Amino acid sequence: MYTTETAIQKIKADWRYILGVLNIPHAKAKVNGEASYICPFCGHGAHGDGLTFVPGNSVLLKCFGCDFCGDVIEFYRAWVENAQGGDRPSYMDAVKALACIEGLEIEEYRPYTKRKAQPSEKTPDAGKKYEDQYQDYKKNITDPAAVAYLKKRGISLETAQRYWIGYAAAWTNPKAKNAPASPRLIIPAGSGYIARDIRENLTETQKRYAKQNAGEISLFNGGVLYADGAPGIFITEGAIDALSIIEAGGVAIGLNSVANISALLDEIRAGRKEGRQPAAPLLLALDNDKPGRDAERKLAKALKTENVPYLPVDVVGPYKDPNEALTGNRGAFFEAVEKWQKKAMRPDNMAFYVSQVMRGEITQFREDKKPTGFSNLDGEIGGLYPGLYVLAAVTSLGKTTFSLQLADQLAAAGNDVIFFSLEQSRLEMASKSLARKVAQSMEKKDRAAAITSLTIRAGVSSAGLKEAAEAYQKEIGPRLSIIEGNFSLNVKGIERYVTDYIAKTGKRPVVFIDYLQILQGMGPAAQQAKDRVDETVTALKRMARNAGITVFVISSVNRANYLRPIAFESLKESGGIEYTADVVLGLQLERVEEDDFIKMDDTGKRIDYKKALETIPRRLELTCLKNRYGSSGFSCIFEYYPANDLFEEAQRGDFSQFGVMW
Repeated sequence: MYTTETAIQKIKADWRYILGVLNIPHAKAKVNGEASYICPFCGHGAHGDGLTFVPGNSVLLKCFGCDFCGDVIEFYRAWVENAQGGDRPSYMDAVKALACIEGLEIEEYRPYTKRKAQPSEKTPDAGKKYEDQYQDYKKNITDPAAVAYLKKRGISLETAQRYWIGYAAAWTNPKAKNAPASPRLIIPAGSGYIARDIRENLTETQKRYAKQNAGEISLFNGGVLYADGAPGIFITEGAIDALSIIEAGGVAIGLNSVANISALLDEIRAGRKEGRQPAAPLLLALDNDKPGRDAERKLAKALKTENVPYLPVDVVGPYKDPNEALTGNRGAFFEAVEKWQKKAMRPDNMAFYVSQVMRGEITQFREDKKPTGFSNLDGEIGGLYPGLYVLAAVTSLGKTTFSLQLADQLAAAGNDVIFFSLEQSRLEMASKSLARKVAQSMEKKDRAAAITSLTIRAGVSSAGLKEAAEAYQKEIGPRLSIIEGNFSLNVKGIERYVTDYIAKTGKRPVVFIDYLQILQGMGPAAQQAKDRVDETVTALKRMARNAGITVFVISSVNRANYLRPIAFESLKESGGIEYTADVVLGLQLERVEEDDFIKMDDTGKRIDYKKALETIPRRLELTCLKNRYGSSGFSCIFEYYPANDLFEEAQRGDFSQFGVMW
C-alpha cells in the first residue's frame, strides 16, 4: 500500500514509463546520453534535442525548446490542458490519475496514531475529542492568515491540505480556557495535535507558549514508515521540518521533539513483531545544533542496535533546520533532498560509506571503548570494544572470579553489566564480590584472616563486611544484573533478555556469560558438541555486532592441555573461536611458560604444577592469543588470592623457590 507521498515518489521515478503510456514519441537525438522525447507543447525534438530530465535531477523534466520544466506530474497537468484540450487538473487529481496508470493503490492519509496509545486524559474518548477538533480546524486552512504564514515558511497550501494541517484564528488551550486566545496553525500528531502560534514579534512570555500540545502527541506522518515506494525516509525534529522535506519532494517523519525518539523506536519494535521492517533507510536530518546532534547520535546508536539501516544526512548546510534551509535557499534545499534520496537507494555503496558514514562510526566505536579497571590490561588493549571476547582457562585458576571482578569494575565505572552465571548462584557471586571488597580494604599481610565468600554464605560476619556491603550497593549493584542459569539456557534466551534490557533502559550493557560449554545448543539434541559450541560462538558474535555491545564469554580448556602453555588447540570443542571471536585471552599459571617446566616429563610437571597452585598468592598470566583491535601475543601478570576472590596486578615473578630464577 502506498501513501500519497510514496506514490508521488514512484510516479516521478517512473516518468519514462508514463510518457510511453501517454504515447509521447521519442526524439531522434539523445541529451546527456539519455533518450529524449518530442515535446507535445512545442514540437521540439523532431529534428534534434527534445524533452528529457534535467542533468543532476532524475525526476525533473525540461524541454529545451519551450519553457516547460517540471516533474512528470506537472507534465501531465500541462499535457491534459494543452495537448488534450481539457481543464487543467489539480495536482492531487493528476497524482490519482497517474497512480491508476501505474496501478498503485493509495491509502487515504490519516494522522499517525501510535499503537495502543493511551489518552492522556482519563476519559476514554479523549483521543476522538481532539481528532474531532482538528477535523474542524483543517477546514480553515484556506484562511488568508494561514496561507500567508505557510507561504512565509515555504509550505504550499496543497501540501498543508494533503497532511490535514488546520488553522484556528483564536485558539485557547482546552486545559486553560481562560488564557488569551491566539491564531494558531494546527498540526495533527498522535491522538492530539500541536497548536503553533503564527504571530510575529512574540514577547518572551508568548515564545514560551508558542507551541502547545492538546492531547497525546506522537510522530507526525509516522504511518509512512512501512509505506511502499519510499527511496529513503527523512527523520526530522519538527512537523514543519518534515513538511519542508515533503515540499522538496521527499518522504519524512517528524519526531515533534528530540525527546520523542522512543516513539519511533517503539513503532519499529512493534512492526518487527509483526514481521515488518521500515520500507527504506532512515535519513537522520535533525536540527543543526547541539541538542539536535546529540539526539541524532542517540538515535543512530539505537537504530544500529535495532539493525535498521540509517544514514546521517546534511540537507540544511549553514542553516539550523530543514525549514530554515527551505526558506533560506529553496533551490539548494531541493537539490540536497534529491541528492540524499539517491544515496539512500545505495546505502551500501563504499564511496558513500567512506565519505559520509565511516568517520561517525569510528567516533562511535572509540566512544564505546570501556576501560577494564586493570591498568596493565588496559595498557595493552586500551579497554573493551564492542565485539566478542573469549576468556579460556583450566579449572581452579579463577576464570569466573576474574570475570566477576572485571564486571564489578566496569559497573563501578558507570557501565551497565549483565552477568549470565550458568553454574553459580547469585548468592555465590555476591559473596565473592563482598569477600573481595573486604580483602581490598586490608593490608596484604592481614588477608589470611579476612572473611571468605564461603563464610559469608554461612552467615558469619566480620569487621569490614557491613562497609563492603554498603559500598557494593552504592557503587556496583545499581548497574550490575546477575542472571542465574538453569542449565537449559541458549543464545536465543540471552539475546531476548539483552534486547528487552536495551529497549527498557536505553543502555547497551556489557554481557558476561559463564560459561560457553554449558550453554544449550539451538540445533537437534543429537548435535555434536563441537558443532553446538561453534554454532553458539557464531550466534554470540552476531548478537554483539547487531546490538553494538561487548560480549565476554568464558570457555573451559581441554584436559589434555592442562600442563602446556595455553593455545588455540587448548580450547575445548571450540575450533570456531579462533576464527569468530574478536579477542581471545587465556589465563594460565605463570610457571607453565618456563623453559625448565616445558622440558620436564609429565610426572615432574604435575608435581611442579601442584606446588605453583598451592602458592598464595597464586601467580597467573593472562595471555592474548588473538586481538582484532590491536596487537596480540602480549601477556599481563596477576596475583590471585583464591580465599579472597581477588586479582591484583603484578610484575613478572621470581621462581627461585622452584630452583630457577625467571
